Parts: sequence; C-alpha cells; structure tokens
Amino acid sequence: MLKVEVLRKTIMADIRTEIRKQLKNSEVLKNASYLEENKFYFNRVEEGIYQHRMLVEHALMFKKGSGSELQDSGNTPAKAKAIDSSSMLSYNFFNWISGKQPLDLFGVKYTRVYFEVRLKTLKSSNAPANIDVVLVDKENSNVLFVESKFLEYLKNEKADFSSAYENRNNYYDANDKKDNLIRLVNEYKVKSEGYYYGIKQNICHIIALSNLKDKEAQKYAKEKNPCLKDIFEKDVNYKFINLIFDPCHEEANKKYHDYLKLLELLWNYKEMDSCKKDFITEDHIYMSYSDLYQEFKKQKLPNNLLDYLNKRYIDLK
Repeated sequence: MLKVEVLRKTIMADIRTEIRKQLKNSEVLKNASYLEENKFYFNRVEEGIYQHRMLVEHALMFKKGSGSELQDSGNTPAKAKAIDSSSMLSYNFFNWISGKQPLDLFGVKYTRVYFEVRLKTLKSSNAPANIDVVLVDKENSNVLFVESKFLEYLKNEKADFSSAYENRNNYYDANDKKDNLIRLVNEYKVKSEGYYYGIKQNICHIIALSNLKDKEAQKYAKEKNPCLKDIFEKDVNYKFINLIFDPCHEEANKKYHDYLKLLELLWNYKEMDSCKKDFITEDHIYMSYSDLYQEFKKQKLPNNLLDYLNKRYIDLK
C-alpha cells in the first residue's frame, strides 16, 4: 500500500511539473527571473503579478492574513513567488475591481474586493476560516466569499478535522446549522482518497458564515478585518462559491473533475439543504477560472488585463 501511495504522489508531482512548465512558457512571463534553487519560483513576488505591482492596501491584507503569502521565511520562499500560487491567481483576476470598474457577476455589481479575510469557526479555536477573496457591492448588502484553488486538488489530502469539530458546545449558539455540520464532519473525517482538504475548507467556511448571526463572531470578524466592518453590522446577503483552475492537461483535468464530483456530493447531502439555500447563488457551487474569464470578456477591464489573463492562465500550450 505504501509503494502505491508513493507512486501516486510521484505521478501527481510530475503532472504539476508539466503544468508549471506550461505556465512558465507563457508569453507574458518570458522576461521573468526565477530562483536558482527552484525554477518554478520567481525571484520577486511582483514578477507573477499583472503590471508587476500590488496596491499597498492589498499587500497589507495579505500580510495580515494567516498564510504568510508575501514574506520569505528563512530558506523557504514566499508562497506568492510560486508560478502556480493560488493567492496570486485570484489576485490577478480580482485586484482591479472598484467603484469605477465594478464586476458584474450573477446579477450583482461588486465594487470592492478584499483578500485573506479571516472569520471565526469554533468558539474554542484560534484557527480562523481564511477566505481567499471577498467581493462587496456598493450598498454593502451583497457579499460573495470565494474559495480559490489552483492545483491543490492534484493531491489526496484528508479532511483533518480535530475532535473539537464534533463537540456541539464548541459552536456558537446562534449558528442554527451546527447539528447538520457536525454530521458532515463525522462523515468526512474518515475519508482520504481524494482532495478532501478542500471539502473540509467548504465545511469550515459555511460554519464561519453561519456564525455571522452571532455577536461574538461578528466582533471577531470586525477586529480581524476592520476595513470590512460595515458588512458585519447589518443584514447582509452572504454567498459562497468555489473558484477552480481548470488545466489544459488531460490527466490534471481528470483530477479537476474528480474534485468537482466531491464538491457536488457534499452540497447535495440533505444536511447542506439549508446552507445551499442561504449561501449559494443559482446553484453555483463552483465556477472555473475559464468561465470567469468568459464573463470578463463581457465587461470593461483595465487595459491589457484580459490579454494578460488569457496568456498567463487560459490559453496554455
């Protein structure tokens, strides 16, 4: 069994390497420089970003997050330097949104964007739910929470729920979905043949969104995300979606569709009925980056951004 697992990991690593080579061959990265010790990591974070710059306000969001995306740590390069960085994928797609250039998606015009937003999961835990992207409309009444994935689903990874998630007393009293969510925790904590860590994140994000009915959870959200304080103080329509990179690679594409099946199975459980009703827009459990790109083609984006996204991520050879 151990030999089979090692072989599987090797195959997945080889597939990831092939896709990284596709990304590296992109026309928009032809002048990029890479670390000597890792040919798929940029020398500087900015080399993997549209126009090679990040707004100060956005950089502060990443620095306040839990992922240490922008900083090197000892001999370990910053995660955002990776050519297949999930956080920089979502940053390149969403950083342009503003009141002057809104994103029209699912019938809502989003005028504000935030990255690395932290919400409370369990009362007893200091580990937050880290939301990759949060979109807000002009009226602060519609908010879309986005979980972004690049190539993470190529690996098998358990839904490593701690025993704290099984204890009803660890949930906020105002979370009316806790019993259903605990049943899902018990369902998924034993599964491993697939990217179940992504399923865990879905469950944790729904726990966090359900907690926003509770004043203590609201207080935590305001303290950790002061620039979003206004959306935690009123009646807001919270929605959630998985945004997933769909690769131009046959074997990787199979793993992509395997992960979509896992997401569909989760959201089709009876325990998720009320969550689906409250947090999913028009049954959009997930969306591919290619489909998002097609939506972008209908809208006004900054100069050359559409071309950059196409060459950097969509039209890979």
